[in-house]
Amino acid sequence: MRLLIRFLITSISQCRTQAIVPIQSAEELGELMQKSNEYLIIIDAHKKWCGPCEAMWPSFQSVRAKTPKHEKRMIVYSAEIESFDADIQKLLPADFKALNGRGCSPMFVLLRNGEVVAAVEGCNSPVVEAAMYKSMPPPVAGDD
Repeated sequence: MRLLIRFLITSISQCRTQAIVPIQSAEELGELMQKSNEYLIIIDAHKKWCGPCEAMWPSFQSVRAKTPKHEKRMIVYSAEIESFDADIQKLLPADFKALNGRGCSPMFVLLRNGEVVAAVEGCNSPVVEAAMYKSMPPPVAGDD
């Protein structure tokens, strides 16, 4: 039992350090559109008091484990809605529901080639994973 608990604590710690990069400024958020030409960018937009969606960490790790050269193909970020609401809202389709009026439910925004390829409301692992696989850039040839 102690071994299982130690494994779970280690796994959660690794997920936290590997899975999500916090966005610190509006400028950094703006730079993600440029980065999306090279990587699939996943933004976990959440309330400050709620924090990044821990329930999605196993999904991010699963996609990474199944994706060759994932570190050169995808990056997961987190953004507090209160800090970046207007900036994130600019990325979304005009008819998309306002972010800041939402409860604790996160939103996952996927960017590729300078545009939003998917926006998923709530912690819906199968939908987020499917969107990630669908939008993932191919591995770079000769990048072994």
